[in-house]
Amino acid sequence: MRVLRALRRALEVVLVERRYAQAQPPAGPPVWNWKPHEKAFAATPWRLLPHLLRPSEVSGDDVFVDFGCGDGRVLLEAAHLYRFGRVVGVEVVPDLAAAARSRLDLNRHLLASPRWEVVRADVLDYEPPDDLTVAYFFDPFTGPVFDAVMRRLEASVERVPRRVRIVYVTPAELHRVLRSGRVRRVRAGVAGRLRTGGRYSYFVGELLPAADQIE
Repeated sequence: MRVLRALRRALEVVLVERRYAQAQPPAGPPVWNWKPHEKAFAATPWRLLPHLLRPSEVSGDDVFVDFGCGDGRVLLEAAHLYRFGRVVGVEVVPDLAAAARSRLDLNRHLLASPRWEVVRADVLDYEPPDDLTVAYFFDPFTGPVFDAVMRRLEASVERVPRRVRIVYVTPAELHRVLRSGRVRRVRAGVAGRLRTGGRYSYFVGELLPAADQIE
């Protein structure tokens, strides 16, 4: 049975990847000198995102930002499976940012959200757009880097009051998300089955303006 389950998972991955045009794979892992509190690249498994964020919760008024988008796997699924007004990936590693652009460009004919961009930047230098409504994190950084990103998201919500959903996979730094008292839990749990068959813990919350701070 274990072998059959492994074969089934492998077939599921093949079927998902065959749906998308694939760029020439890189010769090896990305070469980059990750700084303290930056996590090395790890790809989000295919089809994990719909378990975390329901398509019915997204409209053309929503803007999705993937902080540490890697080679663009989640960015592609966000643009393909949802009707976001815009999707944005932020990636510091040049080779990964280029791979993400190539992945979306090759599959542009499939996209429900045709407006997309990949920003090659360190998140410490990146100012979140004031129309962002979904922030996605797949365990991309820790410590003061995460604190800095949360402060910028909170400042954006103060400038333009709105709800920002935080989708955080493998939420090891969840205490930093919750520290300000302005993030309301929507749901949390464990999801995932494709690729390795691994299961991933996740947290989904809503960042609210200070005037709506949770008691």
